[in-house]
Amino acid sequence: MTPQELSDKLLQFHAPGGRYTYYPRRSSWLNNASIDDIEKEIKRLSSVDIYLHMPFCKELCTFCGCNIKITTNPNDFENYTKAIVSQWKYYKNINPELKVNRVYLGGGTPNYLPVSELEKIFSELHIRQNNPLSIELDPRSITESLIQFLKNYQCERFIIGIQEIDEKVLSVVNRTGDKKRIITNIKALKELNPKDITGEFIYGLPFQSVESLKHALEIYTSDLLSSVQLYPLAPVPWNESVQKSFGPYEPLGPKELNDVLAHASQYLEEHNFTNIHFGLFTRDNSYYMAKRNEGELSRTMMGTMPYKASALLGLGPSSISKVNGVLFQNDPLFERFQAKMEMGNNALIATHRQSEREQQFESLLQIFFNTDTLDKTFSQALSSFVAEGLISNDGTLRVSNAGKHFSKYICHSLEISYF
Repeated sequence: MTPQELSDKLLQFHAPGGRYTYYPRRSSWLNNASIDDIEKEIKRLSSVDIYLHMPFCKELCTFCGCNIKITTNPNDFENYTKAIVSQWKYYKNINPELKVNRVYLGGGTPNYLPVSELEKIFSELHIRQNNPLSIELDPRSITESLIQFLKNYQCERFIIGIQEIDEKVLSVVNRTGDKKRIITNIKALKELNPKDITGEFIYGLPFQSVESLKHALEIYTSDLLSSVQLYPLAPVPWNESVQKSFGPYEPLGPKELNDVLAHASQYLEEHNFTNIHFGLFTRDNSYYMAKRNEGELSRTMMGTMPYKASALLGLGPSSISKVNGVLFQNDPLFERFQAKMEMGNNALIATHRQSEREQQFESLLQIFFNTDTLDKTFSQALSSFVAEGLISNDGTLRVSNAGKHFSKYICHSLEISYF
């Protein structure tokens, strides 16, 4: 399928939709799990994966919809470290035998938090070198002390927020940076021999063009990245008051956005990257591809992960946890989260216990993400995708390579059919 044909089909199906990182989406939660229910499930655990939300940023990137805190105050860092540790101790009081398994640091900008504070958190949570560690990084500000910290903990995955390379595009969203320094920093990370380095790019930004994103991919994928994540620009109406502070903030329309995506995808596929799903591309010989071949990719709160998902506790404001089919979310407001932690309270604001049917649907999606196949019982629900050549139907429904660009629409059709 040519880029123009793909762009036209994307425009044909264009509609809002979820990314299915957890299920059901937050707006459908029933608050049907009590604190006692959650504590009972935590008591059953022997180990747990940890998501650490690091909300701090030095300044606002105006496209960003993440839960962040703009600050340069060292006291904010110290107090937040105490709050994170307090929340972990809250869970440890429920289950003193609970141990940390995998660790994922997201944000915000995790590398904006001083290394000394990261050391405190890791010490209090008893995170060791044998705990698989992933971290999101702003490649504009990677220090030697951070490199040493990541080396000491044998960090295995780096998720690098590159976004674009065109100076005009980056300037209007307040994300300017020194390209040479960014490349140098990524090379320094690569010398640590991680299992994966994923570069994140956004399509749909103001002033972006097919050529600008393609140029970014040419520069950064040549020998620096093992995987690429393409994200569509999301609307963030709460940032409207500042979005025009750095120039005209006029995101691409659906047609132009799809053109950029289609040509970026073509470039990646021509350079030995395979489209997985939901904008994730990985090299044919990568760690991600090996795990996919083993059927171990999982769609989680952090995106598509190269391992089978297990119980997850989210620490920090807005973080979502999932334990034995129970979902629960922390208070998203930074100051309120900290106050609750200082008082020794839980910080939960919403819960949901998945029904058996919801768990089955989630399992169905995990199979789909790993195999590109679906049971023929969904033939009718997915007939429009079959008609467009995005899914083949020869007894088993199989999503084509082009069809992977339509994952969220396929998942939405499955959801409607399933429920």
